[in-house]
Amino acid sequence: MAGNGNRCSDCLILGRREWEVVDQALEILSVRLLSSRWRLILPGVGRVRGAKEQVEGEHRIAAVHRPLGSTNRRSHPKGRGASVRLLDGLYGQFDDRGKVMKICAAMNVDGEGRMLESTIEHLLPWADLILIAASSKAESSVAAIRTGRGGAGSEGRPVATIVVRPFEGSDHQGIAWDFLLHQAHLQGADGVLLMKPQERLEGTPAGIRQQLHQQLQEARSTQVWRLWSTCNQQAEERFFRLPVHTQLRWMGAIDSWLEGGEAFDSGELDEIRLISATDSFADRAEVFRRELRLLEDCLQSEPRNYQYWHALGKRYRHLGNREEALVAFKQAVLVGGAGREVVAASALNGAGVAIEMGDYQTALEVCCLGLACCPDWSELFWTAGYCCYYLGRYPESILWENFAVSLGHYRGLATGQHRKHHRQLLGWFDGPYEVLQYALERQGQSQEARQAGSLRQQARSARLAFSQQAVDSPRPARVTR
Repeated sequence: MAGNGNRCSDCLILGRREWEVVDQALEILSVRLLSSRWRLILPGVGRVRGAKEQVEGEHRIAAVHRPLGSTNRRSHPKGRGASVRLLDGLYGQFDDRGKVMKICAAMNVDGEGRMLESTIEHLLPWADLILIAASSKAESSVAAIRTGRGGAGSEGRPVATIVVRPFEGSDHQGIAWDFLLHQAHLQGADGVLLMKPQERLEGTPAGIRQQLHQQLQEARSTQVWRLWSTCNQQAEERFFRLPVHTQLRWMGAIDSWLEGGEAFDSGELDEIRLISATDSFADRAEVFRRELRLLEDCLQSEPRNYQYWHALGKRYRHLGNREEALVAFKQAVLVGGAGREVVAASALNGAGVAIEMGDYQTALEVCCLGLACCPDWSELFWTAGYCCYYLGRYPESILWENFAVSLGHYRGLATGQHRKHHRQLLGWFDGPYEVLQYALERQGQSQEARQAGSLRQQARSARLAFSQQAVDSPRPARVTR
């Protein structure tokens, strides 16, 4: 097929950004294009003229050389009607209309100037647009970084456009994220990922970019995707298809939640996780203390907001203030009401804090408070049984764990399968069987204990099959004999 000029059924069009990376892409091209009938269309610049000869000579791929202005499929006569494919590792990602898909990474910046430069460095390899809502005290940091980048990477390769919008409400996360969604749409983005300056995405830039494009390309009816946050130990709505056609609103200054999200078709981005980027405990503590002040101010005006109490408890726990964390988590349960994920998660976190303090009786009481609001949480039954085991109340432990098994995801009702944000896989699968095995041994029921141990191994295999990553929320320590 080398240089024969035959018409091909498919074509790959490289635009203005792609020719800058064509050298690195030749290996990919040689594998992908030789396996099918492809035409490679390159823009008409000097560097690519040489690349054209290299592609045809070394890799035996037919390359068509065209002026820069005609790399769009609609304006290219030989590309019209062709099916343009996605190619991993290149910046050229197209939708089915031949339009280059644009991914935006958006964040609000208030007092994180020190970590902002490393955050932008993380976003540059995979984002087309970096959108920043900056308060007045952060604008100078953003401007310095923006100027220093000079619009190009260290090797002269074009990088993401950095757009800064002044926004004095950036200390209120919900309001800022509403603002960023609107601004990303105005900038022509097809998808926007909302982030915090102290967060990173786990994975390679090429893998992140491929996953985001693939979701936009294939899940056409999905408007919002959830990512697992290891910082907050929950799944959060962070990636959006634009424009957003339904009414929604972000609520809350810290750990914001989405109202109106039930009207969306939503999905999960299982292969991408949000992780913390702070380099030291001192850096993390600084962020947590600032967020604590904001949450305390919010609770002055909204003392019955269970979301704020839950977020407050998490910050205290991160800072090692267990007594205050336990009080905040219990308050979230008391004011939260029935049937809410955050309420049950607060009970689970509160019980975990009490267990860390060695207070199993208080942990059991917090579990019972949570079950009064959310009686279908197998994790709460599991933790209650765990507490009874360490209190020496083995018959009660066996009872609690049997309830957990009946609600769990292995030989149970799988009551957690429709949850969106808070999942604890060990409590769904093998955790209850583990406690049950040891409690039965303490009761002298050896045969039943061996049976529970066998079921525990089967449930563990089922958990690993359910999720290879098996990302769990904070949980009690392993049971010891």
